Amino acid sequence: MGSLYPAAPIALCVAVFGLLSRHALEMRTKKNYREMWGAWTLSVLPASLFCLYFASTGISDMMARNWLLIPAGAVAGACVFAYAGHFWHDTVARAQSPSAEPVQATQPGQSADVINGPGIITHNQSGGTNQIINQEIPARVEFLGPPEKIVSEGQVTFVYRINVTKPVSNFQLQAEGDNVNNIHVSQDGPTSAITNIQTFAFKSSSGISGHEESFGPAFGRYIVTVSTSDESQPKLTYKID
Repeated sequence: MGSLYPAAPIALCVAVFGLLSRHALEMRTKKNYREMWGAWTLSVLPASLFCLYFASTGISDMMARNWLLIPAGAVAGACVFAYAGHFWHDTVARAQSPSAEPVQATQPGQSADVINGPGIITHNQSGGTNQIINQEIPARVEFLGPPEKIVSEGQVTFVYRINVTKPVSNFQLQAEGDNVNNIHVSQDGPTSAITNIQTFAFKSSSGISGHEESFGPAFGRYIVTVSTSDESQPKLTYKID
């Protein structure tokens, strides 16, 4: 057992770091920064815990312990705080996104349709029973807060987080603007797999240009990344079938 310590724990830490850091780099290319920092945090956690154990049991000199634990704690703490910041930002954005439909006011003396529950509509009714209508709620696209603008090495990137509330067979996204370089859609957490992807540039007869990406089926949360040549925010439109 003594011959395997500390070689075996170190090898395990290196293996975990290599596996999770690769996933973190993949998330960075997809602009999914919350999952990227989550992967970095998990990748350094085993090494940080091993440093803590090794320092408390195998190093008697106080200065040597400090020189080992301070960098390990700084790296782990930085990753945890970065992940927490992205997680909190996404949570607040979802809470602030509108989810309720506006209520239409009526003039005095007019009748109104009162929705008593899913598929139950009462129209100018006094007494009696409700008429139950099997009314299917259509799919819609929710924008989870305003887009995040990232400026890096002369390139500007706008990151949108959206949610498709019900499964649709085809989801079409267009980023309109002469400054649009490309558009890319990636998964954000558990959602349906992205298949049948088609990406191309377009220019309409009215002179509107941009880039479009379509895929299907679609359902759940996605990250839409739009790269532009300047800091003017493009117009993002969608169509679902």
